[in-house]
Amino acid sequence: MKKRALKTAIITLEVIAIALAGAAAAFIFLSWRLGQGPVSLDLFKPSVEFAIERRLPKGYDARIGDIDLRRTETRGEYRLAVNDLSIFSLEGREAASAPQVLMTFALGDFLAGRVGPKTIAAEAAHLRIVRRESLNVDIPIVQLKRPKDRGLNLSALLEGRLLRNAFEAAELSNAEVTFYDEVSGRSWTAPAMKVFVRRNEVGLQALLDGEITMGDESAAINVTADYVEDDGVINVAADGDNFPVGDLLSTFYGDRAAIVDAPVSGDANIAFTPEGDVLSSKINAHLGEGLLHIGGVSQRISLIEWAAVFDPNANRFFIERFDFDLEGAKGSVSGEVSISFGDDIRQPESISFDLSSEEIVVSAPEQFPAPVPVQDILLNGQYFVPERRLAVRRMNASFAELAVSGNVTLLRPRGLDGAPSPSPGAIADLDIEGSLDPERLLSIWPKQIATGARDWVEDRLASAHIDNLDFTMNLLPGAVGEDGGFPDDALELTFDARDVTAYYVKEMTPLRGGRGGGVVRGNSFTLNVESARVGDVAISRGEVSFPVFIPKWQPTYYRFTATGRAESILGVLDQKPLLLLSKVNLSPDQFAGDARAVVEVMRPNKRDVPPDEYAYTGTATFENMTLNDLIGGIQIRNAEGEVDLRPRSLTVRADASLAEDAPIEMVWRQNFFKEDGPSDIAISGVFNSSAGDVFGISSRQFLRGPVRFDAKAVGDLGDFQSLDLKADFAEAVVTVGPLGWRKPKGMAATGDLSMVFKEDGVMIDALSVSGDGVEISGALSFNRDGALQDADLSRVYISDSADFAMTASRDANGALDLTAVGPFLNAGPMVTQILEGAGEDEEEGSLNWGPGVSLQARIDEIALRNGVVYRDGALDFNRNAARLQALDFSAFGGDGDPLRVTMALTGASEGPERALEARTSAIGELMRGVFGIDSIEGGEGLMLIALHQPGVPGFAGELEARNLQIVEAPLLARIFSAGSLDGLANLMSGEGIDFDYAYGRFDYEEGVVSVDDMRATGSSVGITADGRVGVGPGGVTQLNGAVAPVYALNSFLGNAPIIGDILVGKEGEGIVAFNYSVSGETSDPSVFVNPLSVLTPGIFRQLMQPSRTTTPEAAPADEAPAPESEPVEEPAQQ
Repeated sequence: MKKRALKTAIITLEVIAIALAGAAAAFIFLSWRLGQGPVSLDLFKPSVEFAIERRLPKGYDARIGDIDLRRTETRGEYRLAVNDLSIFSLEGREAASAPQVLMTFALGDFLAGRVGPKTIAAEAAHLRIVRRESLNVDIPIVQLKRPKDRGLNLSALLEGRLLRNAFEAAELSNAEVTFYDEVSGRSWTAPAMKVFVRRNEVGLQALLDGEITMGDESAAINVTADYVEDDGVINVAADGDNFPVGDLLSTFYGDRAAIVDAPVSGDANIAFTPEGDVLSSKINAHLGEGLLHIGGVSQRISLIEWAAVFDPNANRFFIERFDFDLEGAKGSVSGEVSISFGDDIRQPESISFDLSSEEIVVSAPEQFPAPVPVQDILLNGQYFVPERRLAVRRMNASFAELAVSGNVTLLRPRGLDGAPSPSPGAIADLDIEGSLDPERLLSIWPKQIATGARDWVEDRLASAHIDNLDFTMNLLPGAVGEDGGFPDDALELTFDARDVTAYYVKEMTPLRGGRGGGVVRGNSFTLNVESARVGDVAISRGEVSFPVFIPKWQPTYYRFTATGRAESILGVLDQKPLLLLSKVNLSPDQFAGDARAVVEVMRPNKRDVPPDEYAYTGTATFENMTLNDLIGGIQIRNAEGEVDLRPRSLTVRADASLAEDAPIEMVWRQNFFKEDGPSDIAISGVFNSSAGDVFGISSRQFLRGPVRFDAKAVGDLGDFQSLDLKADFAEAVVTVGPLGWRKPKGMAATGDLSMVFKEDGVMIDALSVSGDGVEISGALSFNRDGALQDADLSRVYISDSADFAMTASRDANGALDLTAVGPFLNAGPMVTQILEGAGEDEEEGSLNWGPGVSLQARIDEIALRNGVVYRDGALDFNRNAARLQALDFSAFGGDGDPLRVTMALTGASEGPERALEARTSAIGELMRGVFGIDSIEGGEGLMLIALHQPGVPGFAGELEARNLQIVEAPLLARIFSAGSLDGLANLMSGEGIDFDYAYGRFDYEEGVVSVDDMRATGSSVGITADGRVGVGPGGVTQLNGAVAPVYALNSFLGNAPIIGDILVGKEGEGIVAFNYSVSGETSDPSVFVNPLSVLTPGIFRQLMQPSRTTTPEAAPADEAPAPESEPVEEPAQQ
């Protein structure tokens, strides 16, 4: 057994010896051959390719052109040259190539057991690195392990024999390295890269330097790495310039992670294990100009710089500083950011942050009018990447002198199944401390949020102190409509406001001193005003309401309760653009009184609104209201009622007084738009003579007392179009002075009329008056001054005064042309007024001639004063504003005696130029009818009435008559009795006294008739008179004259020359005559006779006439003192 074992050992040693001998022989031969030059080792190509493929990723192939071995200048060192080396991937694509790979081997290393090349060098090599969809990186020069951990794993490379034995250095120079990512399809190229790995005392040292081309961009990179073998740590120092970080993020984390599209420069220090686990990192980076994509919005980057340290154990970045200058913001942030990954390292699940900043300036011109500095910022929260949800759990910030704290969540979910993404969502609950004014409020109010309210603040809120702000938001994703509108419950900002100065409407008087509060919601805005003033008007319960912001141009409302003087409230409402009163031709100055109004003004929510797009609603109450200068200075007073304001109309219901003692009830409905038809006003109540002025008709000449009426006018107040009126005159006194007719109170009479108001006046197209003894019907028109313009009265019947038809028209000069035809007219009052010059003012029933009157009348019976009636009367009359121009009247008296009255020229160079001449065979009848003198009977004669020049009051006249009789003349009877001529006095009271001749001159002025050289003579008596007689109530008479009894004999000697004048005296007196004097009130004068004058020759008789004057203010006759000469006085009653 032992022998057999020994024999086996000997044989083994022999084999080993033979092998060693053969190896030695081969080595000796190889050494000899190498000494002669390079030795081809193509024989070993399959073996070398096999050896290389064992180090490559599975499935990779290696191909070699040729192999040679030569000795280097270093003793014991040999260089193996592998030429035209190519490595092909599984797809048959060339993954690496090199024209020549040089490897050096040391014989000593081999003998020492250190297998492997000492150095490896390649020039102009090409290397293609692929990151597979599995996220593993294929480096074609070495086979890497596939651990479960994803990412780059270098442990196999660093722990393999190739690097742990004879290896000292490996170098690629002028190499082209291409990186290709199968997931993104992106590739980078380093066209002239320098790479080396060298062994040092503690491990390995590596360098990568060159430029990388990524599309059209080029980036420089320099990376140094140290591997400490004992620690098992790789320390990498990287310095890069102009790297397209967007491509990097897209490559490693997908396109959604490419939030930055800008070049990155900077440096990084990273420590990681051979397995790819990062132990620590510190990064300093700089982003140049580019774009930042967040939430689907791109912002331009001017600058981003940061310095951060990474804690791999917590997967957290400690940001020492993060400076940024973006299109919308600028500032600096520091703090902590941590990233959480799930199963896919390319898809971070969340990013947590705890950040702070001293100041960030937000610049968004499309949102804010100026940059907004935000100070003292603290943000703590988390961004959930898959959900695209940002949750700020704690936020603190200061801006616009406000301190804000709370929490905010922003959501930007993606659409389902390829649908478009819904609108963003936001949830916030913020506490806001501090106050704002409008300027600072606008500086932080985004222009795209609640734009209508923001525009109102910008345009109309001049000043305010805003505080107690509170903000909540609950905007769900997809809640924003296509038009950009927020749901109303999506947000709520409440606030208080004081010292508010605001414009309800821009052009109007502002609201001042306002106090209240408001709320901004997602799609609405309301500002409540508890108290304020607009001018002198007190405002309470005011409101500015924007019910919706979206859709655009929807109605907004301005509501308020106003208390104060009506003229002040209306003054505000009549400002542009409302012009509430100007639309109806009224002005605030016409109103006075106390009012309270609740008003709502609507205007579309846009900056410029034409006046016709405003609408108004509201109610108002008023009392003690006065409306002045409605028409012709008329005043509606003591009004009390209410106003109902609608968008297109105004209704006023009121109790008031149209004028003194004229209460009315009024309902006025005013339409603002023509297409709604005319406005109307209904008035019922009582009016008196002032009521006609409201309708442009003067009625003071004929109306006194209350008239009950019901009227409805169509048109604006003060600018009527038509009027229908029903009136009851039972309680009024109606006087038609020219006809001498007066309707007393209590007599039934009603009236109906229909008026149409035109620019040039008023037309009564239907008039009817009926009552006891009254019937009037026809049509009238009045000019704008209230004067009669035209008339067509088919029937004018007034009992005992008129029964005729009349037409009238006014010419271009304003003169009135009248025509009257009918059976009866009482002209006595008219004649009285003509002769007495009345009508210069508006006394009751008086005439106002205006510019002039022309009258043509044909009346069957014309009644004058005291029952005198003329038949077959024909009158042609013309009078201008100043005086009578023409008159021609003819008629027949009761006994058929003709009467003719004409106007003639006097021919005088001075004094009156015109005179009325009346000729008749019944002068007594004329005197009775014209002057009301009943004591004259019969007679024929002539009466002239001279008309003074314009401006001279009254008239003068001259009377001459023959064969007349004086009867029932109480004053003459008293004179005769006072002169003891009882027979004559009895005749005067009985049969009367005949006078053969009568003559006298008279003058009338202002109610006083002055007589001069008035005398009457007959066979029984002669009498003279001079003086004046006051006409009408309160008139005073003062007459002096003489009475000559038995005038035919008594005046006989008066015909003698010289002596007759001495003995008789004045014409109409006699040798025996006595003087008399009449004085006192015309209605009951005193008569005095001087008995001594009977014995006095006529030439001296006048010197002895009694002298007693009674002025209008004199005491009654029975209280007057006795005259000094104690004349004989006839008793007051006889």
